[in-house]
Order: sequence, then C-alpha cells, then structure tokens
Amino acid sequence: MGTIKLSIPDEHLRAIGLVSVNFALLENALAHLAWELLAVPRELGEAVTCELSFRNLVALVSSLYRHRATDPARIEACETLLTRASEVEAKRNAIVHSLWLTGGRPSAVVRVKVSAKKSRGLEYKTHEVRVEDLESTAEEAIVIAGQVLDLAVWRVLPVPTSPQHDEVGDDA
Repeated sequence: MGTIKLSIPDEHLRAIGLVSVNFALLENALAHLAWELLAVPRELGEAVTCELSFRNLVALVSSLYRHRATDPARIEACETLLTRASEVEAKRNAIVHSLWLTGGRPSAVVRVKVSAKKSRGLEYKTHEVRVEDLESTAEEAIVIAGQVLDLAVWRVLPVPTSPQHDEVGDDA
C-alpha cells in the first residue's frame, strides 16, 4: 500500500489546526450561552445542545436571547454577533472541508473545493491561501467566542422570577 507524503508547510498545517481548535471554542461558548439562557444545570443544557448543528445552535441562542432580553439594542448586538459567528463558520467549513495542495511556487499553498450543484454542474474552485489568512480566521473565531461569553445571562439579563423559570433550576 502506498504512502502519501504531505508537502504542505508546517506553518499552514498549524494554522489550519488553530482554525479548528478556535472554532470548537466558539461553538462551546455558544452552547454555554444557550445553557445560561435556558437557566438549567450544565448537564441538562449539554443534553439539549450537544447534537445540534452549528446553524441550529445559533438559531437556538437567537431565539432564547430574544425571549429573555428586553433591551432592543442588546438583542441587535446579539444578532450581529451571531451573524459574525455564522460567517466564521462558513470560513471554517471552507478550510476544513477542502483539499490542500502546494501550488506552482514553493511557498504557494492552494485550497481546492470540488462541488456538483444542479444549477452549475461539476465545479473546481482553487484559492491560494496564506498562513496569515488562516491565522486571521482563527483569531476571528476566538474573539467572537470571547464576545459570546460576554453575553452571559448574569451580565445582561435579570434573574428570572416567574414561577415557570424558578422551577427549571436555581442551580444554573
């Protein structure tokens, strides 16, 4: 059986990994915010969010935040942040779900994406990617993750006082 030897420079591989790691932190930050908005113990919150796609997690946080927050400016800030998170997800998906090759020059690294859509048929898209571009996406993911955590309920929303919320769990 043959062996494939990667010719992708280590700095590109490191940056691709950083995108993946930082995006996982962003996803966890969104899940944490959902748990707090649900006002349930962590384990119950994890049971609700652990199998959600990123898109559905964003939708859940949006719905819960709109339900719990009262200040329209805060709701708009949350929606803007969730839009940015979705944009980072699209970048991450392009990075993670692509084939990586070296280009015509020794320092060139190319991302190849193959798709077959009904409207366009088979397409090959190639993009030369610099380490700095990958690192920028990784940085964007971690910055947004921090901003999501800043939306923690205890900083933004009043403690629920209605009986329906009190029953759910004071230990959240």
